[in-house]
Amino acid sequence: MPTRVWCLTMKPHVCTLNCELSEALYVAEQKAREAVTMSTKAQKEIMLKE
Repeated sequence: MPTRVWCLTMKPHVCTLNCELSEALYVAEQKAREAVTMSTKAQKEIMLKE
C-alpha cells in the first residue's frame, strides 16, 4: 500500500510521526535502489571496455 494512502487511514494524532518516518524510509529505499542500479550499470560498462 502506498505510504500516503496508508497514512490517511490512521488517526490524525498518530499519523504525523508515523507518516514522516514511513515516507523517509520509502525515499531512502528508492535512493538505495537507484544507487544499486547505477552501480550495476557502471560495472557492466567497465567490463565491456576491458
